[in-house]
This record gives sequence, structure tokens and C-alpha cells, in this order.
Amino acid sequence: TRINATLGTVALAADHVAVTAEGLSYMPADGISYAATALVGQSYGAQEFEDAHRFGKLSGLTGLAFSTVMGVMLFIFATPLASIFSSDPAVIELAAQMLRIEPLFGVAIVMSGALRGLGDTRFPLVISLIGMWGVRCVLAPTLVFGFKMGLAGSWIAMVCDLCVRGLLCALRFKRFTPQYLAENHR
Repeated sequence: TRINATLGTVALAADHVAVTAEGLSYMPADGISYAATALVGQSYGAQEFEDAHRFGKLSGLTGLAFSTVMGVMLFIFATPLASIFSSDPAVIELAAQMLRIEPLFGVAIVMSGALRGLGDTRFPLVISLIGMWGVRCVLAPTLVFGFKMGLAGSWIAMVCDLCVRGLLCALRFKRFTPQYLAENHR
């Protein structure tokens, strides 16, 4: 927000509208994440390691599918959606452009939930910190000010952050095979 505020009131308003509108796209991922935490956690606790792994994998694929569908919907309906939150044509146009940059970040949300279900809570936390402070907070000012990309630079930094988080969480979960879970159950 601090970086985006330097771009003027239209950019700040468009960012707020786009962030509010994009909330619709990650609600399904949040729900799937909670289900993944519960299903993976119950299976892991019951020492049903095949089910724990299967539920985590299914949750990740479901999160990816929902994120893809929601990303397409945001792309197609970006302008009408932005116009729900603002009547200013400049704000609507810029917000719609940002919604079309929307990431497929459902994987990051869902897979961190699956990892939490296995009791692996530190990794998603560390990855979130690294993503936010090491990727987003470094890349955003570089793209916004260094490459003069405006608000799009801020959103591209967010996409990079969330894609890195999703990829790292998915790779981490992949390591937890049923055999690994059985050998390392606490």
C-alpha cells in the first residue's frame, strides 16, 4: 500500500478495488485449505498415511482447478466486477487491468493447509515470510520505480510471491510420501 500510494489516488483506489474484488477468487481456496488441514490431519493422526497423502494431493489439485476457473472468471469479468466497487472510469479501468494479472495462488493457500494438517506449521510460515519480505517487498519497488511499471509492477510482484509460495509448498508436500509419513510419524 505504501508503494502504491506513491502512484496517486487513482492507482491506490484501483488497487483497493482490485484487492476487494479478488477476494472472491480466493474464498474457495480458503475453504479447501481448511478442509485439507482437517482431512490430512485426521488421516495422519489415525496413521492412515495413504489417505493423508491422497487428501493433500487431491486438495492441491482442487485448489489449482478452482484458482484456474476463478482466474479465468476474473479475467473475463474484470471490468463489470470492478464497476461494482467504483463508479470512476479511470479506477475501474485500472482495477480491471490488475484483476487480469490475478495469480493462481490457490495452490499456495491449499498446500499450506495440507502441510499444517501434517503438523508441518513452520514451513508455511517461513515460506510466507520469505515470499512477502524476500520476493514481494524486494520486487515491488524494483518493478514499480526501477522499471516504471506502475501499479502493474506491484501486482506482478504479488504474483511472483504467491507462485513461489505455491511451488515451494507443493514441493514440500510431495516429499511427504505415505512411506515417509509412516517412518516419521510422531
